[in-house]
Amino acid sequence: MKKFIFCLAALIISLGASAQNESKAKPFLDKMEKFVVSVEKTDTISEEKWKELNADYKLLRTEYREKYKENISNEDLQRYTSLKTRYVKQVAQKKVGRDIKKQAQKLGHSIQGIADGIMK
Repeated sequence: MKKFIFCLAALIISLGASAQNESKAKPFLDKMEKFVVSVEKTDTISEEKWKELNADYKLLRTEYREKYKENISNEDLQRYTSLKTRYVKQVAQKKVGRDIKKQAQKLGHSIQGIADGIMK
């Protein structure tokens, strides 16, 4: 009977600690989600704005590592990872995709120049 009571007490304590960790990370995750949603809603982003956004993103990542990483619940870790992935997706679509498009256009002009040079 003592073992049962001890196990029950340990379970209650661990559940209480888990609930505290979730409540600590929630404001941070809400802030990060607001940041990611703002990036997702933006159609075009200038180079200067990307620098600002990346600085903000690095601050969020640093805050996560310093305050939450060690004790984050599995559910909050899943939410954090999802938000991180959504931001990287926006970088790929809006920044890298735009840069690739510019390079493809330059390549197209170079190829046209080569073709013009061959034809003359």
